[in-house]
Amino acid sequence: MNWRLSKPRDWANLMPAVSFSVKKHEEAGAHTWYAIESELVMPHSQQKLAWQAPRRLAHLRDFHDHLKAVLGKENYDNVFLDRAGCRVHFANRGGVPGTTARLDSWLSALAVAINYHRTSPTVVALVLHFLRAPSLSVDAEGQKEEEVMALNEQKLVLH
Repeated sequence: MNWRLSKPRDWANLMPAVSFSVKKHEEAGAHTWYAIESELVMPHSQQKLAWQAPRRLAHLRDFHDHLKAVLGKENYDNVFLDRAGCRVHFANRGGVPGTTARLDSWLSALAVAINYHRTSPTVVALVLHFLRAPSLSVDAEGQKEEEVMALNEQKLVLH
């Protein structure tokens, strides 16, 4: 998707709505993997992208710490609020009981902040990169880049 912006806040009208949740985790060897369910809904259309991003608590903590540094303390405190305006805390160290619920609350608060434009485009890009969001590239005729590539591959096989 090509976003050309003429005003600093134009990006807000073009940003997809996001949702993030963590409803389950899985033990794999000595590690716990949290299944982050992610979704983007493009504005002015019904195009949706949904994917799962499995991450360990260590990955999420590193991302949390980086995001906190990028946002600064005051902005961080304004971003991580629940719908009632209460502060949402990141998960405790050690994967103690309640970690999945805390991660779910934290990521949900992040999604709300993105959807209400309380974060910068840089923060949105960091989040989507961390979660390895699939491409939203669309060509001039509205086909997803992946569909065009698949059609081109079929043409190569047929000829």
